[in-house]
Amino acid sequence: MSVSRSQYLFAYGTLRTEEIESGLHGPKRLSTSAAKAPGRLYILKEGYPILLIEPGNHIATASHKWESDWEKACAKLAAGAFRFTSQPSIEGELIEIPWERGVFDRPDSWEGFSIGSNSVYQRMAVPVLRADGVILPAWAYGCTKIPDLAIPFDGNRWIRPEGL
Repeated sequence: MSVSRSQYLFAYGTLRTEEIESGLHGPKRLSTSAAKAPGRLYILKEGYPILLIEPGNHIATASHKWESDWEKACAKLAAGAFRFTSQPSIEGELIEIPWERGVFDRPDSWEGFSIGSNSVYQRMAVPVLRADGVILPAWAYGCTKIPDLAIPFDGNRWIRPEGL
């Protein structure tokens, strides 16, 4: 299978372009476009958002074999029929990032994600709908079960609360 020489990250919180953390902790960007991903947002006790990813939308999990992880995500998305019309979705940014080792070091550290650990945020590949209607795989930091003390977010786009 021919895999794109880029990969993507779906950012819905502090890694979006307008957030200060993006420049400090975000990956190197090749391009950014509006997009949405299936799921629901919850707010952690610290005030930050987390995306709940349903099992049917979880197409790969990040491991030390990053190249084959991405290949698996591309293949699974190509084979599946993902629809965005009947499920809730979250607005954010689709960030095109280079195909290079270490590109996730800064965002993984910021999100508290470590491969193989039981951290709150996990890096998983999900289907993402770009504003032009194209569905692509993208890495997203999220969870598959609601963390303790997290509360549902009312809306589909996180806005930073004052003081956070």
